[in-house]
Amino acid sequence: MDILKKFDVQVCMVSAQPLPNLMPILSCPPKTVFLLVTDRMKDKAGVLAHIIKRRTQTEVIQIPVGNGEFEDVETGLLDILEKVVGKSMITNVTGGTKLMAFAAMNFSDNSFYVTTDNQVYLFGRDFGNGQKAVLPADTKISIEDFLYVHGVDVISPMPVRNIRQQWLPFAEQVAKSPMLAAATRTLNAVIAQAAGKNKQALSAHLDYAPDRDLKQLLNIAEDCELVSVTGAELVFPSVEARDYLHGIWFEEYVFGVVKSLEGVQDCAMSVQIDLLSKEHGRRHELDVVFLADNTLFVIECKTRNYLSEKISSDERNTTIYKLDTLGDLGGLKTRKGFASLYELASSMRERAKGSKIQVWEKNDIQGLKKHLQNWIKQARNEI
Repeated sequence: MDILKKFDVQVCMVSAQPLPNLMPILSCPPKTVFLLVTDRMKDKAGVLAHIIKRRTQTEVIQIPVGNGEFEDVETGLLDILEKVVGKSMITNVTGGTKLMAFAAMNFSDNSFYVTTDNQVYLFGRDFGNGQKAVLPADTKISIEDFLYVHGVDVISPMPVRNIRQQWLPFAEQVAKSPMLAAATRTLNAVIAQAAGKNKQALSAHLDYAPDRDLKQLLNIAEDCELVSVTGAELVFPSVEARDYLHGIWFEEYVFGVVKSLEGVQDCAMSVQIDLLSKEHGRRHELDVVFLADNTLFVIECKTRNYLSEKISSDERNTTIYKLDTLGDLGGLKTRKGFASLYELASSMRERAKGSKIQVWEKNDIQGLKKHLQNWIKQARNEI
């Protein structure tokens, strides 16, 4: 946003939603940022300052303003004015309380406000009756920084950002064929049985002759060097190949589709997180995560047969519950989705709908790219 380049200083009011303060700074880093910080926002200010310093060369100075009373804010602003004599300054009035914004506008010749759809309204001496701009949609911010600034820490092992291209043909062919997808149920069961006996098992045994679809599935897997089939014996070249066939392929397929979408700022899979503000149940793994329009999208990926009589109702709802309990981990605009290779139980669909979790199941997977494009568009229109 070039219009901010002429200002040496930005003044921001820290609030629970950090992006309206952070994104203009990342888009056009000033020399100095002053953060007006109430007592309630000290922790938020510390996180925001950390990200700004990590991503830019900007100097960050925190100005405490007590409970945000008008007099305290005025005192803080006077302190800033003494420090910026001879420098050009603009105030971001998006955060804080209305009282803080009113006080700040009285002390600053120029100010701006960022809307939830990234529109920027500029006011003051340099903008006449007001100007309108747009934050660049491609402003680079990593998933790690985005989550951290919302109180979520990404922990080791680090997120994966590359898929195994040599195995991708298997994933693509299976995802686009309902018959092959159905055949993975048998393969999953065989691998699960072998891995249950030995976590490092590199072989599995078919108890009966494979049908046509399973034969085709195994042929594709052999072509990709994921397995070697001799009669009823399956031999895997590595635990990684075995686990890929056991379901990791679906997660990588979904991630590959996400990577192909236009407007994605960053994406990753197998993201291990620690909810910094929680005391219990803090650690989770997010299958596929991406950013678009400064909005976080989280997708859980499953190749489990949820219609099986062996699965209890509690087990069916575990995944939906997990997504639901994550809350707004990336801010109020966070969107959550559930991609299932197989058909879901009706109770799962109802639970997902009540929790505003988007679902793609069975035949939806063939058109996943279009579904994800519509999901992003819908999120944009709901802002």
